Amino acid sequence: MTQLAASEIFRASVGSCLIFLSLCVLWVGIKILRGRRNEYERNRSRASSAWAVFTGALNPRRDGRRDDKVAAGLAISTTTNEWVEQGRYSDEALHDVVTR
Repeated sequence: MTQLAASEIFRASVGSCLIFLSLCVLWVGIKILRGRRNEYERNRSRASSAWAVFTGALNPRRDGRRDDKVAAGLAISTTTNEWVEQGRYSDEALHDVVTR
């Protein structure tokens, strides 16, 4: 196999992967756009920032009560070596947004 043929195969496979990923992003975007707007806004108000969602730093308590849309757990802080509450969106919270 020549260098040129290997290069063509690589470019075709990368192109196919990019097309597949773009279709996946399009599908997720359509699901979100067709989802329930009020549930989206509720989930958005639960998080202080997008970074809190990615790091699992959602507050599992809301108005002094346990929030059932946040899956809570415990973790050990690497800086203080203490137990800290950790929260992420529950499956139900995400399901309410993307299904109609």
